[in-house]
Amino acid sequence: MRVGEAYIKIPRTLGSLFSSMLITKFKNPSRTPPFSPQGIISKTYPVCLTYAMGDAAGKKPGPPPGPAATGGPEEDDEEDIDFKQGHVINKRWQVERKLGAGNCGAVYLVRDLQAKAGRGKSRFALKMEPIIEGKMLVLKKEVDLLKNLIDRKHVPRLHYSARRPRYTYMVMTLYGKNIFELKKDCKLEVFTPGCVSRIGIHALYGVKQLHEVGFVHRDVKPANMVIGRGKEARVIYVVDFGMARRYAIWEGGKVHHREARETALFRGSFRYCSPHVHDRHEQGRRDDLWSVMYSMIFLLNGTLPWVGKSVEADIKASKNATTDEQLLAKAPPEYLVILKHIRSLGYKQRPDYKLIYDQLRATMDRLKVTFFDPYDWERVNKSNRTQSMSLANSYDEKNNSQKDKAKEKPLEPVKHGAKTGKSCERIATPTKVTSAESKSAPKPGKSEAKKKDKSNSKAVKKDDKLVSKEEKTDRTDTYEDTQSPKPSHEVKFPTTDPAAFARNDIGL
Repeated sequence: MRVGEAYIKIPRTLGSLFSSMLITKFKNPSRTPPFSPQGIISKTYPVCLTYAMGDAAGKKPGPPPGPAATGGPEEDDEEDIDFKQGHVINKRWQVERKLGAGNCGAVYLVRDLQAKAGRGKSRFALKMEPIIEGKMLVLKKEVDLLKNLIDRKHVPRLHYSARRPRYTYMVMTLYGKNIFELKKDCKLEVFTPGCVSRIGIHALYGVKQLHEVGFVHRDVKPANMVIGRGKEARVIYVVDFGMARRYAIWEGGKVHHREARETALFRGSFRYCSPHVHDRHEQGRRDDLWSVMYSMIFLLNGTLPWVGKSVEADIKASKNATTDEQLLAKAPPEYLVILKHIRSLGYKQRPDYKLIYDQLRATMDRLKVTFFDPYDWERVNKSNRTQSMSLANSYDEKNNSQKDKAKEKPLEPVKHGAKTGKSCERIATPTKVTSAESKSAPKPGKSEAKKKDKSNSKAVKKDDKLVSKEEKTDRTDTYEDTQSPKPSHEVKFPTTDPAAFARNDIGL
């Protein structure tokens, strides 16, 4: 029998055993050992043959060969490739919970067991994709792309990647919620023009970084724009490069455009893709900017003219029938300049990123919005927390007043025409303490002061518990406070540098 480039002779005594094992596999395909879950004919077939020969010879089979991975040995062999809480991958990445799942795999929150002290620095996002025979690995493309972005700013960071016999995975920076989730959670139908313009600048910068290394995203949308964590809570990143494709290639030290296909497969989302994608044209840099623009209009208006339509032909017809003026009827006037520029671009033409940045920045300046102002979802969350604190304070005041009333002695009711007694005098006329009396009055002891401090601290703790409960419901996917301190200057945000939008790093 031939395995790879080598020939292995199977003794006749093993023939019947091997044949029975094949029959057993076909009868019960759910059985995994000694075959791979992909079936009889797979890349791991030699491994299965080694196990069969070892068992038939009366010898104890040794451990399976090491994984064809860049990350070293691992110890996970879960049948359904669904990592449970506490599962450790590669003796390093401990699963805490699943963040989400899709057609291409699942994403998990993991903790780096080799990380030093610091909760924020030890949490990462692990993206896993099962290996299915005959199916192209999407995760491999994403890993290759992230390696090209390693020297770029304002982009996701790849920390680790490996391939196992049954799946591939990569570990990347853990970010906060995406813009679509934030809009839904804060129950705002629309965002303000200033907030949308800031989102557009961050998204434009992130997409430009991708273009400068020769790739187009092909699936830009609010769900693929995420906020940072901790001090980067007001930085927005463009993520999920599973549908990205090279538009530029390097040959002989020179870069040139990849020739466009006559008919390209559909990639992206019907709602946010450019009109060219519906005609199955090759996607270029212009098409990513179409998606950025559609995303901004959706956040600004809360809808698009084709929202609610599910058939592609109807969506295409709606996009073609809607004029730029109709689409931007409620948008700032600067947005029309941007859309006219994007519409004029050809497949190989370089977009004027600086023009788009200048128009969005002009909107911010006109509306007197800065990069350090809270986003719309931050304002809503802050008001919710303030409201919960006021409710907590009023609740404590109500309870304290009831306790004080219970401690007080009941006063006799005063009848009309009756002589007022001491108790009535205490209610009608508050006693005034002179300076001499205040000096002679005994001061509260240390024990009384401690009791007072304890009661105040208990009230504060009670308020904190209510606030933390409110924050927990607002942010289920983050582990740090999304509020960030205001920096002293704008240079800390790379998106505020106009020169960064004017540079042509790729030369196309």
